[in-house]
Amino acid sequence: MPLFRIYTTLWTVCLLALTVGVAGAGGTGDDPGRSVTIMLPGDVPLAMKQIPAGTFVMGSPPDERGRRDDEPPAVTVHITRDYLIGIHPVTQKQWVAVMGRNPSHFSGDRHPVERVSWDETQKFIKTLNGHLRKSGQTGLTLRLPTEAEWEYACRAGTTTRFFFGDSLDCADDDSDCAAGKMEGNRSDYMWWRGNSGGSTQPVGKLNPNPWGLYDMHGNVWE
Repeated sequence: MPLFRIYTTLWTVCLLALTVGVAGAGGTGDDPGRSVTIMLPGDVPLAMKQIPAGTFVMGSPPDERGRRDDEPPAVTVHITRDYLIGIHPVTQKQWVAVMGRNPSHFSGDRHPVERVSWDETQKFIKTLNGHLRKSGQTGLTLRLPTEAEWEYACRAGTTTRFFFGDSLDCADDDSDCAAGKMEGNRSDYMWWRGNSGGSTQPVGKLNPNPWGLYDMHGNVWE
């Protein structure tokens, strides 16, 4: 499943929350797609979507265009419980609200935070979970999603190269063409070299995937 990221060295953060004691999030698929918003320090919101439990094929077939040689074979994966995931990558404003500083190269409150390491991300999550406890938002415990949880949420029930389609009518470089399955072009759903202008872009500007998640393809690596 190709990602078409702009910069492979600019890492950002996608958050997952396991719900504890929150009505309607016990893993039974009772309210898939519901939205939950947590409040960061300074009343900065962070919105999440509930993802229903289910089964999907993770990975891609050997002949899929754009597939890397180091990708493992496709395998069936069972997601056994619902979870919440951020509707877009963590923004610079959200990161600063928790950590007090902005490590990003490209500046903008709505741009994804980038140039953060795994260790820095763990400090961010630990600090954020501490804030949730102190502020009485005790129904959630946040962590990074697993690779399977992220891909399951990104695919959103689809089986094509991208959630919007295979997009095979043009080259996978700077070209734009029809999305393939969903209406419009690939540039309506993802940022990459052909439409980014060589910079990260504000989150949520393009169309979401079928489960209401933005920037799952393009912008920066999660």
